[in-house]
Amino acid sequence: MDSFNLMYFLCTFFPYLLLPLIFLLGYLLGKANKPEIQKLDSEIVFWKNKAKELELKSVNLDAAKQEMVSLAKYRELENSSKNEIASLKLKLSQNQNQVNQLRTNLKNTQAQSPKPAFEPKKTFQNPKTQTPNQPEISSEIQPEIKPEEVVQNQENKNQETQKENKPKPSLAKKSPQEFDAKLAQEIFGKKIKADDLKLIEGIGPKIEQLFKEENITSWKILSNTPITKCQEILDKAGPRYKMHNPKTWPLQASLAAEGNFQELKALQDKI
Repeated sequence: MDSFNLMYFLCTFFPYLLLPLIFLLGYLLGKANKPEIQKLDSEIVFWKNKAKELELKSVNLDAAKQEMVSLAKYRELENSSKNEIASLKLKLSQNQNQVNQLRTNLKNTQAQSPKPAFEPKKTFQNPKTQTPNQPEISSEIQPEIKPEEVVQNQENKNQETQKENKPKPSLAKKSPQEFDAKLAQEIFGKKIKADDLKLIEGIGPKIEQLFKEENITSWKILSNTPITKCQEILDKAGPRYKMHNPKTWPLQASLAAEGNFQELKALQDKI
């Protein structure tokens, strides 16, 4: 009976005795491991800060990449501007040489051409019609005029008048090259219309409309339009046209206006 009571007591109250022991053991273990937990917490904070620094460096790296791209574009634009300036200087030098050559030729022509001799007109007065106040002219100064000489002088004057009134031959301007639709179709493999700005490499229907609004309606007008004016029209139209480069458009238009479609096709293949 006593053993039964002891067993009953142990089975009934043992869990109540075991729980405080478990709590006590857990408390002691937690207190013993507290420095390690704090160390882990500090390491977690450290790695979080490290991750934030890496994210910041990544953002800075992306910004640096964008700056490098913009710098490369700026250098490319600068190089193209330098090339354009060099070509303009070369053209200016050539034009200056041509002007100097024309001036030299003009001076040589003027030096070689004979100067017209202008003879003073001689007025003869009949003594019979002389006014009272006018002094008489001596016979030595006023020679006798024969009718044959008067007729001859009149004929000479008429011939000189005809020569002066005769239209001078003018330098005929060369007519512009006529558009050869058949040749253009053979070279480009499609039907081409005269003064079609879309024939220029880089010009589409929308850019053609923009240029026509600025009165650039033909190849000839486009060939005489500066590159800066073309770029100004594109910039004015909006940012979506910044990707287009009008550097070769006037040259292409000049070849098309002159009917040099073979050279135009070769140039477009190189672009």
